[in-house]
Amino acid sequence: MKNKKLFTILAILLLISCFFNLKFNPSENQNNAKLKNEYGLKNSKISEKFSIDGNQGWIDFRTEGNCSGSGLYGDPYVIEDLIIDGGGLGTGIIIKNSDVYFKIENTTTYNCDIGIEFENVSNGTLVKNNCSRNNDYAIYISGNHNNISNNLASVKRDACIRLNGTYNNISGNNMTDSSRGLWLWGSYNIVSNNLVENCTSGISIHDGYNNISNNNIVNIEQSNPIDIFSDYNIVSNNIIMNSIVGIGVSGSYNNISRNILYDNYLYGVDLREDGGYNLVYANNITESRQGIILNGNYHNISGNVIVNCGLRIGSWTLNSLTSHIIDSTNLVNGRPLYYYSNKTGLGVDNFTNAGQVVLINCNYSIISNMDISNTNNGISLYYCSENIISNNKLHNNIDYGFYSSNCHYNNYTNNSCFNNTYGLGIGGFWNNVSNNKINNNEKYGISCGGEYNILFNNSLNSNYYGIVIGGNSNTLKNNKMKACGIIVPYSIPQQFADITSHTIETTNLINGKPLYFYVNKTGLSAIDFANAGQILLINCNNSQIANLDLSNGSLGILLSNCFYSTLTNNNFSYNNNYGILLFKSNYTTIRGNFINNCENGIYIYDSNDNIISGNNVNYNQRLFGSIFKEGSGIYVALSHRNLVIDNNIKNNDYGLNFEWDCSNSTISGNIITNNSYNGLKMELGIQNEISRNVIMYNSKELIFGFSFNAFELRHSENCTIEENDISFNHYNGMYMQYCFNNSITKNTIENNGEIGLAIGIEEYGGSWDNLIYYNIFSNNGLNAEDNGVNNTWDNGSFGNYWDDYIGIDSDDDGVGDTPYYILGIAGSQDNYPLMEPPIFDKKTTPTISSYDIIVLICISFVTISMFFGKKVRKKNTDLNLKY
Repeated sequence: MKNKKLFTILAILLLISCFFNLKFNPSENQNNAKLKNEYGLKNSKISEKFSIDGNQGWIDFRTEGNCSGSGLYGDPYVIEDLIIDGGGLGTGIIIKNSDVYFKIENTTTYNCDIGIEFENVSNGTLVKNNCSRNNDYAIYISGNHNNISNNLASVKRDACIRLNGTYNNISGNNMTDSSRGLWLWGSYNIVSNNLVENCTSGISIHDGYNNISNNNIVNIEQSNPIDIFSDYNIVSNNIIMNSIVGIGVSGSYNNISRNILYDNYLYGVDLREDGGYNLVYANNITESRQGIILNGNYHNISGNVIVNCGLRIGSWTLNSLTSHIIDSTNLVNGRPLYYYSNKTGLGVDNFTNAGQVVLINCNYSIISNMDISNTNNGISLYYCSENIISNNKLHNNIDYGFYSSNCHYNNYTNNSCFNNTYGLGIGGFWNNVSNNKINNNEKYGISCGGEYNILFNNSLNSNYYGIVIGGNSNTLKNNKMKACGIIVPYSIPQQFADITSHTIETTNLINGKPLYFYVNKTGLSAIDFANAGQILLINCNNSQIANLDLSNGSLGILLSNCFYSTLTNNNFSYNNNYGILLFKSNYTTIRGNFINNCENGIYIYDSNDNIISGNNVNYNQRLFGSIFKEGSGIYVALSHRNLVIDNNIKNNDYGLNFEWDCSNSTISGNIITNNSYNGLKMELGIQNEISRNVIMYNSKELIFGFSFNAFELRHSENCTIEENDISFNHYNGMYMQYCFNNSITKNTIENNGEIGLAIGIEEYGGSWDNLIYYNIFSNNGLNAEDNGVNNTWDNGSFGNYWDDYIGIDSDDDGVGDTPYYILGIAGSQDNYPLMEPPIFDKKTTPTISSYDIIVLICISFVTISMFFGKKVRKKNTDLNLKY
């Protein structure tokens, strides 16, 4: 009886063990059974990787009972219904040196470097196989006369299908979620009816004489859905959607026809500089930024239907532009595209119902009374002279309403350019631009880059820039600008002489007030700027600009190569780009001004020994053109010995941004709060002092899920960072990257959402030989992290205060008996942690919003809770740490 009971108990335990083993520890055979059930596969005795080498290899494989057939055309060898797990390495199935007929069907290979590989193989067929979830290639074919059809393919790295060979047929395959779809080397291949989706690039063609047709290519993330690097290919009847560039062509004599290209972000068809003699025929191109971009030579473009985009000229050489055949069978928004070269005396009858107009080397023509919208450039002229362009409506175009290059002695009059990216682009000399209405263009109204042009009596409203004036010896008079103004190129030194050559009269009005343009003046004062709407000073010294309202334009004031100027108590707000722009201007004082709601409040470039103090620099933000908002309250680059003190810098994209070799400057006493990204950023800084700033409530926004640091120090050395209050920021308080020999002392770093002070790891910017002591670290998500090299967290006598230090002070000297260990791969420690926080003289705490008050209350509640949950530390009675 006892044996029977024992047997029963053992049986029950065995059943329970089998149950748990089946439920919680499924075997590989069970995984295979799951795959069989999912894909409808049959059982097979082969479940491991294998290879077949040569025709004799097939005979041996069949003899072992692993396949059927005889290797003939009507009776191929057949391998089917296998499931092969590669274990993370190698190739699932390899066929080598074979020219018999065979078929691999309904087989799954996964977790391999290569799913199925043909090496020097002909007459093979892969059909209805699942080669997904492999590493490098799903299918790798080297050989000729193979048929690869209706397979599933995806990989982590290289390409779903790589093909090296000729006369292969690639059809009906589903290639998804990989780096490349099809990587094609070889000629006379047919690639048809495939789906390529969610890959980095689609189909890359590196050899000629291939036929790519009837494929559906969608959501190619970075490169081109179809990229041609060779000659004599046919690319036809493909559907290409939601990608960057539809079809890119670097070769020659290719036929690009009857494709549907929809919603491709940059180009529908990209004809590149190194190609020529391509036929682009009867394609349907919709909603790309440029329908067809034209580079190279001798292309034939006809019969294309282009909607909400158009033809964009890339190559501008006269020989190239006159070599093409582009006829009016191309329709832009249902109306003819007119592309004329080497014509004289064209008139209205030559532009009937135009959808877009391009003239190359055409003279003495009249282009008038046209209404062109929703294309790339409405009207474009290249190398054209003595033409009249008048009374045209050029609205809502993706690029320019009107564009000209190397065009001379033309008259542009009474045109209206509304709601384009750019209004009028004028390139050439002795052109007359008058009485045009240029409104609401996203970037600029008129750009004039030539010589001896006259811009007279134009009306420009609500453009980002009203007039961009480059070149030299141009004349501007009687132009009326509202909510925009004039800007001159400043960033290229050789342009300085060109800027001084212009005539810009005070008859130009900004918001009804005079524009003042002075060159080579000394001692300008209030009488020289009466009721100013905008000020441009070139090589002017000892100027006094005070108590003016230079708002609501494109640029409030420009100082270029000016010295000893003073800007006090002015309002530079609501300028589209810059409130104040200094270029190569030294010894300037900018004090007590309001610079709010511009893209960049104060912008200082290659300018030294300036004082920026007591200004209100708020809400300066980039409003268009990039998902990366790059507006700054104060931006300083390539500048030295500047003093930035006691400014109020709030609610900008970036608060105070020092970049690119700024040295020996002082940043002190500024209140830097509520900026979306970095409150204060220093990059490539040398021997700067950053002290007594309040850096609070910054880094409020994310970009692609990445957070910002309230105070960020990059590639900087020998800087002194002391007595700053870096608190209540949303992510890291301070972050250091590739910084060395900096001193960080007497700072309060508390209540930051993530890390109080973070030193990046070497791969991302380790820092070394920095001295960090006498700081307060309290109530941060993590007080500090050191992934650098040889950073010192005490001065040999005193370290920092850490609110989470749990050591004791047995001798009551104010210093903990044991080190404070700092997280990070550096293995750093503070050998002399302070038992009580030092007392510093702080700047006045800034006014905070109701939202920040709520956040502060919540953080305070958590702090109080943590305090009462800890053992109360013994007070330090012997050491006074006050400053």
